[in-house]
Amino acid sequence: MNIKIFQIYFEPSQKELLNPKSIPYLNEFLTPLFENQVILDLQPEIKGSDYFGILSHKFEQKNEMLIPFDVIERGEYDIYCVGSKSIFNHNVWQFSTDAHGRLWSYLFFEMINESLFNNNSSLTFEVLKNTNKGIYQNAIVCKSEIYNLYIETTLKPCVEWLENNISLKSLIFSECKYEGKLSAEQLLLKIGLPHYTFHTFLLERLWSIFIEVNKVNNLSIWYSKN
Repeated sequence: MNIKIFQIYFEPSQKELLNPKSIPYLNEFLTPLFENQVILDLQPEIKGSDYFGILSHKFEQKNEMLIPFDVIERGEYDIYCVGSKSIFNHNVWQFSTDAHGRLWSYLFFEMINESLFNNNSSLTFEVLKNTNKGIYQNAIVCKSEIYNLYIETTLKPCVEWLENNISLKSLIFSECKYEGKLSAEQLLLKIGLPHYTFHTFLLERLWSIFIEVNKVNNLSIWYSKN
C-alpha cells in the first residue's frame, strides 16, 4: 500500500510538528490561494500512489489526533475525512455566510455557477444550498484517482475562475471577514496584501461540494468522528 500524505510547513521550526510517516513539504512562497496552490503544484505526485492527501503542519495539533495511517492502510474506504475537529454536521452555505459575510455567499455562488454548474449535471443550486457536511482544512485522504478527479473537475476550474475573473477581481481580493493568526504586516510580506482575501475561504468548501455531488457514485467514506 503506497500512501502519500504531504504536510505543508512554512518555517523550519514547524517541521517538528509533522507526523514522521508524512512527507514534509516546505512552502516558501505563499500566494492568496495558500494551500490550494500547493495542491495544484503537487498533483504530479499523485501518480503511483494508492492513497493521497495534503495536510497542514498543524493538522495533528489542531485536531488533537494523529493522522490515522493505521486506518488508511487497511484500504477499506474510497475517502477518509481525517480531521476530528475539521468535519462538521452543519449547512455549509449558511455557516460560511455567517462566518465570512454575504459577500462570501455572492462570490461562492458566482464561482460555482460559472465554473462548475455547466460541467456537472448532478450539481444544482439546491445541492449547493443543502450541503450539510462541512469538511475543512483540506482534511481528506482518498484514493489517488479520486483526489485527481477532485483537482481536475472541481479545484482547477474554480482556481481558473478566481484568477481570470476581471469584473469581480476587486471583490475577490478585498478583505474577507476572518480573524486569522497572521498580522497585517505578515500578510503584506507573504502575499502582498495586508489582509486575508476571499480565495482560500471560497476554495476550502470545495471538498464538501465534491463529496455531496459524488454521492450518486456510492463512494465509501470514513469520518474520523465515527
